[in-house]
Amino acid sequence: MGDQRIMKALVGVFLVSLVCAPALHAIGAWATLADSIWDFEQDQEGNFVGESVSATGDFNNDGYADVAVGSRFFNSGATRSGRVWVFYGSDNGPAATPSLTINPPVINAHGYFGEAVAAADVDGDNHDDLLIGMPNHDATAGWDEGAVFLYYGSGSGLDATWDWKVTGTALYAHTGLEVASAGDLDNDGYDDILIGARRYDACNGAAPIINHGYLFYGSNARVGTTTVASADWYAMGDQCIPFDDAAFGMVLGPAGDLDGNGYGDILIGAPFYDAGQTNEGKVFVWYGSATGFGAPGNPSNADWTAEGDQADARMGTSSMNAVASGDFDADGYDDLIVGVRLYDYLEANDGMALVWYGSADGLGDVDGDPINNDWLAYGALGNDQLGTNVRVLNYNGDKFDDVLIGGIGHPVSAVNGIGMALIWLGTEDGLGAEGPSIYADWAVEGDQEASYFGWSMSAGDTDDDGYDDMVISAPYYDLTTTDAGKVWTFLGEPTVFIENFETGDALRCSSTVE
Repeated sequence: MGDQRIMKALVGVFLVSLVCAPALHAIGAWATLADSIWDFEQDQEGNFVGESVSATGDFNNDGYADVAVGSRFFNSGATRSGRVWVFYGSDNGPAATPSLTINPPVINAHGYFGEAVAAADVDGDNHDDLLIGMPNHDATAGWDEGAVFLYYGSGSGLDATWDWKVTGTALYAHTGLEVASAGDLDNDGYDDILIGARRYDACNGAAPIINHGYLFYGSNARVGTTTVASADWYAMGDQCIPFDDAAFGMVLGPAGDLDGNGYGDILIGAPFYDAGQTNEGKVFVWYGSATGFGAPGNPSNADWTAEGDQADARMGTSSMNAVASGDFDADGYDDLIVGVRLYDYLEANDGMALVWYGSADGLGDVDGDPINNDWLAYGALGNDQLGTNVRVLNYNGDKFDDVLIGGIGHPVSAVNGIGMALIWLGTEDGLGAEGPSIYADWAVEGDQEASYFGWSMSAGDTDDDGYDDMVISAPYYDLTTTDAGKVWTFLGEPTVFIENFETGDALRCSSTVE
């Protein structure tokens, strides 16, 4: 850990251990898998437990964030029908055993229930609700129209019976391949929902493929069954290529309030979008307003875009959802971070994450790319694939949002696919100096080849101590069986900034009360 040192400081009546490192020269604090406070596994071959995780919801409103873990390949009554486990938070973090197990409401072989999970307070009752995607659900049109199921939270938490269901209306639409909370976009007290449908057929030609992202506004009347045709707003991709597609809608996320107008914005990504380079990827932002988002969205009417600008860079990253927003410099405007995991910055597939800071003008009049950005981090090693996944959290409980970035390809001693997750802390100057991943403030590596630690990540305060905790998965982790998958939780903690009086350098210090 370089110049790291242990210092003791008396703060009030508490003795605090400070683990310090130069802020700009080396990773501030290393963790190992042994430092996790919780883990979950299911020893079934090819489970891929943890391909989706969520730790942002409090389903029983007890003050502790709860964890949902999905396994789309779990055999629940049929081959790869899927399953989701829920763990309620407590003083000790997530429950040691599942608080609730949710099986597919409809048993479809290869239905992939649990492909995506998300939490949102859709009915505005202060109990978060659980959204689960099942992209290969067979509905009335025939095959793989897909569906999303909503389970309402309550004082006693969730139960295993869904309350609202939205289905696709076209063959192979795969509705529910991605689902996300959009936050309360229209300030009506209800969280809103984004749903992705990759391969929704809506253009002419042999085997047409085009994609949609749907917005449903929250309401206390979301019960029963509906279809994507009833969405309150949608955006549609514009690259319809036989047997190929841009994956528009496979990446979704709330963009926060980038322009500070009091209304939430949304982002939809297309990681295989061609904008001069094949499969470079592109993300599209629409700013919210008092009147919503206007006419249905398409790439030409987005308010701002960014593109990967390198063949096969895959900006936004399919299935890992490498987009997020937070106020990293606490200036009142949310900022946008986007991962580009296969970008070749200094080495092949070292990957990068890019930030654009919000302002009264949003993200500005000039669209983004790997050169036009406000901050970047890139993998220190070839094949790091930094930017596989990005999540915003408040690791140290201060007023600045922080960012958690995964790199599933990270090699250790020339062994690939170990994986890594890193945190950069927000400050009044943003996320600090840009540069390689060794500039991160906190990091943890996996411990197994080709397990892809950092594949799916989320953060929430599972022990209600004021610091967000990290839930990180390695879905290809081997137990006694191959590719069973595993998930870990790591605690957030307070950090302070002090000066190294010997060198004059700033130090970032992790502290724990003894």
